[in-house]
Amino acid sequence: MQLSMYDLIYLISNLFRTYVIYKFMMVLFDRNQLQVEGKWEFASYASCYAFISIIYLLTKISMVMLVSNICFLFLLTFNYKGSIKKRVFSAMAIYLTLMCIEVLLVLFIGYFKLPLLKQNNFDSVFGIVVMQIISYAVVLILSKYKHIKKGISIPSTYWMCISFIPFASIYLMLLLLSTGNLKVSYVVVGIILILVTNFSVFYLYDKLSEMFLEQSQKLLFAEQNKYYEKQLDIMKSSLEATQSIRHDMKNHLLTLQSLAQNHCYNELMQCLNDIISACEDQTVFSHSGNVVVDSILNFKLQVATKLDAEVFLDINLPKDLQIPAFDMATILGNLLDNAIDALEAIEDKRMVSVKIKLSRGQFIIKVSNTFNGIVIERANNLITKKKDDSSHGLGIKNIKKVLEKYNGSMDIEYNATTFTSILLMYVD
Repeated sequence: MQLSMYDLIYLISNLFRTYVIYKFMMVLFDRNQLQVEGKWEFASYASCYAFISIIYLLTKISMVMLVSNICFLFLLTFNYKGSIKKRVFSAMAIYLTLMCIEVLLVLFIGYFKLPLLKQNNFDSVFGIVVMQIISYAVVLILSKYKHIKKGISIPSTYWMCISFIPFASIYLMLLLLSTGNLKVSYVVVGIILILVTNFSVFYLYDKLSEMFLEQSQKLLFAEQNKYYEKQLDIMKSSLEATQSIRHDMKNHLLTLQSLAQNHCYNELMQCLNDIISACEDQTVFSHSGNVVVDSILNFKLQVATKLDAEVFLDINLPKDLQIPAFDMATILGNLLDNAIDALEAIEDKRMVSVKIKLSRGQFIIKVSNTFNGIVIERANNLITKKKDDSSHGLGIKNIKKVLEKYNGSMDIEYNATTFTSILLMYVD
């Protein structure tokens, strides 16, 4: 097969187009969440370039190129972490944007025949070069959207509404191109409107991601404030109880002395129990000196004691820890929430153990609790039974997102009675 000058320029420009696709992926996905090694990422883009080029040289049929491009774009998204919903949207949105640019340029050059099921004879070298330059300019404009790549989960209803637009746009574009009796000016205006509409979809997706990110942060901040309020209540109650006992100490001692002298041992024991109870109204489980960790533990473990659970603590931390309160509330709060949910599901032998230490830059959390022995595995994720079905697995997902920031890891161990989560994070 002899290659024409246009075919050679196409192969060269397709290299640049592959780079443009990579830049598009960086708009939609975070490269810090790369799921494969860098060399395999490069190999995937090289394979995409090779296969698309071969398919073009063998067929040059627009519909075949459309399906092939969308499929390869979808496969490229698996280089990065993301949901299937986001992968589908990304593949459709990227291809639609590139397709709009290509069709508009072809029409402006004056090539009005774009057969969908026959060979495309477009052969403008100038057109194909300008096409790649404009595509690169567009991706630079879209790169200002910073929230799409953060992987914020968007409810399915919102996603369906957003994804419907690229699907419908591709259908409308194919309809415009296949209708032979429309004026070229009408087709051009229609495609421009489709392109602007899909630019708006990028903007809307970015704003929705930002909105749901802020919403999740507000929820965590509210939970964090609860921890601090509870810690202050504990400190205040403890101080008031101590002051009260000191104020009435002489009276208490005289009462105890009188009861002892009169051999009223039952009343003596009752009086002692009342004094001890006053001191223990608010149990302080953790007093490591780290306010954030102490607040979370003292707040959550109060719930565990109300379930008559045995509580074991081993905390060895400095007063200042280089982990933001937001991240600490996410990992430790979710671990304890999961442990308490598990305790509520059993009737007896309730136990929760928390070990936290910092050693040579390694921050380790180990939370163990008794549970009913039922563990559900879904999509390689462990999901314990919760009252709220909508929150299945969300705690673990949020923990893993924080761990990624610290190159951390999470191990889960369990037997018939005990469930253990072990977290490792690297901090300065």
